Amino acid sequence: MNKLNCFYNKCYLLIVLILINCKPDNNKINSGYYIVDFDNAKDKEMKLYEVADSLKFTFLQYDKENPVGEILHYKVTENYLFIVDQQQKLFVFKKNGDLVTFIYNKGRGPSEYITIEDFIVDSREESIFILSPTSGKLLKYDIYGNFIESFSINYTHAAHISKLTNGNYCIYQSARFSENNFNIFFLDKNFQVINSVIDSKGAFIKKIPYLLDVVWGNHNNSTYYKEVLSDTVFKINQKNTSEPYILFDLGKKRMPDKYYEKTGYYQKNAHKFYQVGSILESGKYFFLQIAYNNEKKYFLYKKNNNESLIINLGTKGFSNNIDIDFWPEYIDDSETMYRFIDPIELRSKLKETSEANEIKNILDSNDNPVLLSGKLLD
Repeated sequence: MNKLNCFYNKCYLLIVLILINCKPDNNKINSGYYIVDFDNAKDKEMKLYEVADSLKFTFLQYDKENPVGEILHYKVTENYLFIVDQQQKLFVFKKNGDLVTFIYNKGRGPSEYITIEDFIVDSREESIFILSPTSGKLLKYDIYGNFIESFSINYTHAAHISKLTNGNYCIYQSARFSENNFNIFFLDKNFQVINSVIDSKGAFIKKIPYLLDVVWGNHNNSTYYKEVLSDTVFKINQKNTSEPYILFDLGKKRMPDKYYEKTGYYQKNAHKFYQVGSILESGKYFFLQIAYNNEKKYFLYKKNNNESLIINLGTKGFSNNIDIDFWPEYIDDSETMYRFIDPIELRSKLKETSEANEIKNILDSNDNPVLLSGKLLD
């Protein structure tokens, strides 16, 4: 009888283990993509200090003859900060704010560019590749701004470029400007095309009477993108194709595709529907900005349990010196969030503390934007 009980106990344990191991992962569905259900998002506000540590201020070294203007885009690597401003200058700073150099070679010569649409930095932080589609080329510089070489490209309306972990590159150009509705082009190490991806919305995008930009992001050496008319975020994989990564369930707040074709309707009624803005990824979260009813809503999506929470943007409890709306513009591979703030706005938001007074003294002689950062908690 004891042997029989022992046998049944072993069978019961085996069944339990099988059921546990066969339990579906609620983080991802089917082939590995996340589903964000906005209609059922929990109306529970989170404070920023619940997910990140204290706020840090980084002041960029000020060159009176070459101040940093309005920032178009920037990237943060392990040791450097790269900024492109509206003057089409590409500044290189150390992470502590010390100026290394800036690149400003506008023109039509071999080492010059017309515009900087995007740029990438190699993994060793030794080279910078500038995407200048109107010039029809990629230009390679070293970290100190010395020109090395250029590569010809045929994408005169390219908007984004990323380097993939397999050593290849991918370029995004709206299907509106591409033959056969292509919007992603994969290039080898010599920037020669090896594959193209056809977006399912490509033909439809060509019909709309205006141009809306794609959401393009990078995290942990991977690249993801979302077309404005799509509810799916696609991720670039190692096979030089793209695959679903995040699916947005907008429910009744999704604008029907047919309304995008009518400029007047879109302009007058878009606010009645959810418009997904920025998407940022960290190890644990997706930071999602949504436009609705002429206001912005901010969601924090937890990867571990498929939970969407509304974020309170105030920095109360996150910083004793300033009270502003903080929403990350960039998240680097060290899980640090960044946002730039204009020095005039910063001064107006500072509190009356001794540390805040020190910040005001710095601002008296430094007109560069100030970098705010906070590291996400483990």
